[in-house]
Order: sequence, then C-alpha cells, then structure tokens
Amino acid sequence: MRRMGGLSLGLIGFILLVWAVYVQVIGVQGEFPLNDDWSYALPVKFLLETGELRTGFWPAMTLIGHTWQGWLVSALFGYSFVHLRVFSLLTGIGASLLLYASARRLGANPWAAAAATLCLVANPVFVNLSFTYMTEPDYLFWSTLGLYAMIRA
Repeated sequence: MRRMGGLSLGLIGFILLVWAVYVQVIGVQGEFPLNDDWSYALPVKFLLETGELRTGFWPAMTLIGHTWQGWLVSALFGYSFVHLRVFSLLTGIGASLLLYASARRLGANPWAAAAATLCLVANPVFVNLSFTYMTEPDYLFWSTLGLYAMIRA
C-alpha cells in the first residue's frame, strides 16, 4: 500500500470514497435550512449585507468564528444555504482526515487508524451535522487540527 508521510493513501482514498457516497446519496442541494442552521446562517447574511457582526441570543457563544468563516465562503461564492452546507461538509471531511492522521501520528497502524476514522464517519449524528451549516463539524475540524498540531510539536 502506498504511503505518504506514514499515511496509507489507499485507506485515505477509501475514507474519501465513503464521503463521496454520502454526497451522492444525501446531496447538498436545496435553498432551505436544515435543523437549526437557519439561526447560524442569518448572522452570516447580516454580516455580509451590513458588515456588522450580530448574533442571536442562544447561539451567540459558539458563533463568532463560525460566522466569519461563513462570511468568507459567502463573500467568495455568494450567500446560499448550499454554499454554507458545502463548507460544513468540507470541515467534516477535513476533521475525519485529521483524525486519521492524528491516529497514525500517535502510532496506530493504518487499519486501526482507518477503523477509528470510520467510526466517526459512520456516526449518523456526525453525518447529519456535516450536511448542515451547524457548528459541530466546524468545531470538530478545529479541535482535531489543534490535536494534530500538538501531536506534531
């Protein structure tokens, strides 16, 4: 199996294939909110239109970084629930790949690292949230990136 920096390209490809199947089956289409992501998308729209960061009452504590990232996506590609969902999907995929890389860096063999990653990728709650503009995939991405950085240090 080909390796790149200790990572098995075949197993990474398999993890990405699982995500590709999810995208084909679930999809990201539709200009409508899912779950509570409307409450996270509205501050992005307001920031984009007025330049002012304004969050709602109950989602405010976790929303500042998430809103700025959503603003960046919307500034580049236009405000759309689809664009915000694609961004969230990419953070979910990134979090799963960082989990695999972290497990490998900690000494897990490629199959054990892939099994740990697939436990996350097969989790229905994680899959559901990765296809919405919710804060959890974003948080998990930044947390696993921080973990990976600490492991490498």
